[in-house]
Amino acid sequence: MAAVLGSILLLSPAAPVRVLVLPLLSGGPGDTPTASEASSLLGHIISEMDGVSCLSLDKLDDKVRSVIRELLRRCGKAPDCQQKIGLLVGAGIIISGKADNLNQGILLDLELLDVGSGKSIARISRTLTGSQLQRAAAIEAMLTRVLFPERLVGSLDVFMQPAGSKVFIDGRLIIPESGPQAHFEKLRAGQHTLRLVKPGYQDFYALVQVPFSGTSRLEAKMRASEKIVQPYSKEVVTKNIEDSHWYEHWWVWTIIGILAAGTTASTLILTR
Repeated sequence: MAAVLGSILLLSPAAPVRVLVLPLLSGGPGDTPTASEASSLLGHIISEMDGVSCLSLDKLDDKVRSVIRELLRRCGKAPDCQQKIGLLVGAGIIISGKADNLNQGILLDLELLDVGSGKSIARISRTLTGSQLQRAAAIEAMLTRVLFPERLVGSLDVFMQPAGSKVFIDGRLIIPESGPQAHFEKLRAGQHTLRLVKPGYQDFYALVQVPFSGTSRLEAKMRASEKIVQPYSKEVVTKNIEDSHWYEHWWVWTIIGILAAGTTASTLILTR
């Protein structure tokens, strides 16, 4: 797949990837409006992507359009047939597939074909739910992941209390000493680990989800480390004296030892 993409994407900015979206098929007669709507949405999203030129069948010459329709009727699902269509219109990528209407959304199955090699780049299957805007965002993320994976990034805002901590993302030191707020751009979309380290405070850990083409927000409040009482300090000695029994004190047995020694000495004198 990487080798196939390399032949497509190693182009100058002046030569965008030309993509042709074939009419999506429907799972049944009742799914025809859904397939038509999904085809239109797919074409609109691709036309808005940087570095991509979306070809429309409606804007082609009548003769070319007739040939394409005949090819689609005879062998539209076959890769070699789709390759002929791509070469006919000068496309670099052909997108085909189907759309089924589900109770909770639309099941979208797509296949991307590299016209130059005639090989499949990727197969995408996704259930689209939510509003039209949310469905469009999901389609854009799917296509970006395949065509331009380096663009699949987002941002993260972190608000820290207190300031002055070391900030690690995915184990790498990013900020040696932070302020109360930090903004991170062009993070790979997906899950990341965040760690804050500051003397006198417990390390702060968090798993953050960075959205594609969006920004996550995290408030990090660090907890002070527990105070460690040094051995033989006044607090320890006082606590031991107050909490222990009378026979556990060292001075009790010192006095008893002195008294015992005195008693022994007196006894010896009397026996002489």
